[in-house]
Amino acid sequence: MTTGLRFSLLGPVRAWHDGAEIPLGSPQQRSTLSVLLLHAGGTVPAGQFASALWDGAPPRGARGTVRTYIHRLRRALEPQGAHIESGTHGYALMVEPTAIDAHRFRHLVGSARTAHGAGDHRGTARLSRQALDLWRGEPLREIHGEAAERERVGLRQTRTSALDLYGSAALTLGRDDEVIQLMSVAVVEDPLHERFHELLMLALYRAGRQAEAISAYGRVRTVLRHELGVDPAASLTTLYERILRGDPALGPRHGDGDGDGDHALAGAPPGADSGTGGAAGGEPVPPRLCGPAQLPLPAPLFIGRGQDLAAALRDIGRGTRVIVVSGMAGVGKTEFATLLAHRLRREHPDGQLYLNLHGFDADRPMMPTAHAVDRLIEALDVPRQRIPRDAEARTSLLRRQLAGRRLLLFLDNARDAAHVLPLIPESAPGPLVLVTSRSPLAGLITARGARVSELRPFARQEALELMRGKLGPERMRGQERAAQDIVDCCGGLPLALAVVCAKAIANPSFSLAAIAGELRDARARISFLTGQDSSPGVRSVLSSSYRALSRAAAGLFRLLPLHPGRSATAPFIADLLAQPLGRVQELLDELTAMRLLEERSPGQYGWHDLVRAYAVEVLAETTTPEERDAGLRRVLSHYLHTAHEAARILSRHHDMPPIRPLGRCSLSTYAEARSWFETEHGAILHLIDTAYRAGHDRTVWQLAWMVRHYLDVNGHWDELRATSTLALRAAGREGSRLGMAMGHRGLSRAEYNAGQWGEAERHLHRALELIEGEGDRLVAAYTHRQLAGVHASAGVYEKMLAEARTSLKIFGELGWTVGEGAALSVIAKAQGRMRRYGEALVSAERALSMLEEAGELSDMARTMDLIAYAHHHLGRHREAIGYWRRAAELHASLGAVDKRNSHAMTALIHSLLYLAADERWAGEAGPARGTAVRAGQRLVDYLELHRAGCPPADVPAGLGVLIDELRGLVGELSRVPELTETLLRRLFALSARAQGLGGVIERLVDTETSPPHGLRAHPWVCD
Repeated sequence: MTTGLRFSLLGPVRAWHDGAEIPLGSPQQRSTLSVLLLHAGGTVPAGQFASALWDGAPPRGARGTVRTYIHRLRRALEPQGAHIESGTHGYALMVEPTAIDAHRFRHLVGSARTAHGAGDHRGTARLSRQALDLWRGEPLREIHGEAAERERVGLRQTRTSALDLYGSAALTLGRDDEVIQLMSVAVVEDPLHERFHELLMLALYRAGRQAEAISAYGRVRTVLRHELGVDPAASLTTLYERILRGDPALGPRHGDGDGDGDHALAGAPPGADSGTGGAAGGEPVPPRLCGPAQLPLPAPLFIGRGQDLAAALRDIGRGTRVIVVSGMAGVGKTEFATLLAHRLRREHPDGQLYLNLHGFDADRPMMPTAHAVDRLIEALDVPRQRIPRDAEARTSLLRRQLAGRRLLLFLDNARDAAHVLPLIPESAPGPLVLVTSRSPLAGLITARGARVSELRPFARQEALELMRGKLGPERMRGQERAAQDIVDCCGGLPLALAVVCAKAIANPSFSLAAIAGELRDARARISFLTGQDSSPGVRSVLSSSYRALSRAAAGLFRLLPLHPGRSATAPFIADLLAQPLGRVQELLDELTAMRLLEERSPGQYGWHDLVRAYAVEVLAETTTPEERDAGLRRVLSHYLHTAHEAARILSRHHDMPPIRPLGRCSLSTYAEARSWFETEHGAILHLIDTAYRAGHDRTVWQLAWMVRHYLDVNGHWDELRATSTLALRAAGREGSRLGMAMGHRGLSRAEYNAGQWGEAERHLHRALELIEGEGDRLVAAYTHRQLAGVHASAGVYEKMLAEARTSLKIFGELGWTVGEGAALSVIAKAQGRMRRYGEALVSAERALSMLEEAGELSDMARTMDLIAYAHHHLGRHREAIGYWRRAAELHASLGAVDKRNSHAMTALIHSLLYLAADERWAGEAGPARGTAVRAGQRLVDYLELHRAGCPPADVPAGLGVLIDELRGLVGELSRVPELTETLLRRLFALSARAQGLGGVIERLVDTETSPPHGLRAHPWVCD
């Protein structure tokens, strides 16, 4: 219980119990309390305290310091009844939000907005005044940092809204003097906020102080011109001109009420807006002068979209007269456009027209353009005798009526550009036109110079804010994880979140965790997100888009779920349909225009999770099992051939099953092949599993082998084990000895990466037994080479050399040059490990020549390392430097410098470490320092990636300390002019510690070999 407890954030951070102030300690301790208070009742992760207290750069031991602050706060607050709970995820202050002035402040302003929207002037004034009375100056005073500043900005914006609400309502109630007093201070505090000046001018005029009202306009005009180089907004200028004229529509110059009654604006026309109509966000609007006022009411809760609003307003300010609000079904286009329209009401005093064109309604036909023309003419009060019978003539009449008038025309839910183009005058000046549509309406861009505001689903924080606003903080408290799961299942789509919140409100016994559990079942998700009563749900809005498609585009849409990922390439979709790419592109353009797909990059198409879930339903309802299996075969064929193509580009070692090529080749460069695997490997893994369950056994083991190289070199070793296991089972089910051999080779590589040398060797011996029965000598040669690598890691160098020579002999007999080069490279490595550096140099140079001829980049980089290794041990440091530099450059160009557990990344770090050493020993201490910095930073980056990718329980002990020490050394290296032997030794010692953490990184430094003659003790290369 927190009875008697009160906390203040609107000013200095303070606390009281029964009127007595509670000492809160140092500024850092008060900052800790402020973080807890801003999340009252919610769990705050420990890392969030570090970010708030030290502005994103916490010192070592930050978590311990936070624990100390929490302990001291407990001692101060718990005797007064406030409890701070701690758990695995962070800390929570169990206090009612009403005990915190910032929470009460926001709640009061929100309630004032609601009263404002309902036309309750007294309620608006009372609630907004109560909120303003809580303000005690700068919020979170003496609390520093970016996080605190973000909170201050939000609270200031809320106070601005409260001032707007109170000023508008108080004017309506005749409290002119109060408004003058309040706004006189507000315009000094925020001189660029034109609404405050507008309220002050109107209050002064109505209080009989016309000259002061005119003078107030002069001051704001001077400020705006000086600060921004602009004149006041049209609404402020119009008010100034009306004050000059003494316009009676502004109301009486002298207040004639006692401030307690509903004070209408004297002289306003019948039915005029009295200044309390609710723009979204609680922004009051001045009285409507004339013309229709058809805008729908703004949403009572509107979250986010600040950047989109600012961009649209900026475009309008630059002269754009047509704004298209576009986006997928359910993204909130109408709410956004309604908010924008209310923001612009003051600029369009001749009226605001609204028309729902029903372009994509699930239960109503589209409104014909001719009908829309008639509705707009009717709204403009054109005398019936002036309306021609001819449709074209009526359209011309409408355009003449719209031209030259300060109107706002809001056309909601248009089907396409042709639907609305006749409604929009061709020449300026004319009305401001807002159009919403699922299509971007490219025709309006060309014909009317439209700008498009493309809305996307909410990011997670915006979506959570929407849920919190609809459900209230009490319902969300303690269920943050479930709320995040709901947001993820809904893909941030506002309509889906609204449906979830409506069901949660209608069923208060449903926990958010239970709702999240329902939504995790992708098959039932769309059904759960069906709207209640007559309100739209996700299925209904998506079905209206689907029904609007041509027959061919609908056929493509229902096949898309056969793709397992979130995006697909145009060539894949062409293969899926078995149609030419040009024809498929037309269908993709149609689906993109309906926002059922989006082109995320040229030729790459993605879809929202809920769109895919709906497409799964359509696929099941409209196709037979035979049709679905035929589609799956086309999907598997596309991925098998493209993976084969990509694998051949990434590695010249073509020890893979033969695949009959397709007519089309979509990849040509190393970068394209690597990028394709990076984008698609998740889909490939899913397809391997799908193919196994569907009985397509040959495709399973072939596809598993195609992706093996990518998974191996990029550290996806768990996936490599899983796919190789399925490959072995599928090949056994099919009876393919070659397929089983490939499965064993994949599993051997997985065991090798796990340090299980014995298991890795066993799998390879079994693979050789199976290959002998097939007679495939090329696969046998590669298997011997792979076995040599296992012996190398086990330290059995004689066996390593023997297996490498066996593979060299077979490659030579087959005339397979790239294989010979690879085998010679392994031989050179074995000779180097056996300290036969002269022989190693000869073998490696022969290997490099063959590999360069074949263009095998990965083995070229490793062989350059081996040549540098040999020169290094022979004391030829300058020769070694050249090869280390070439190797490092090639390792980096292979694109694996940012992959966790990547072989190429560790190879790059290794090359840089020994390049720094040889530069130092060759007398190039200055360049050596720069190289050492690069090596240390790369090692820090690698270890950070490893830590970020590990579950907390699996992070090796000492990893965090090691990263901190490495960072410190990198900083020290950056500040010295050259690399000293002491600093070099420290760098190698820390690298040795990294490789000693077990499974974190491959060996970087060799602790087995002794230094060559004539040099002092020195760390040596291993791989």
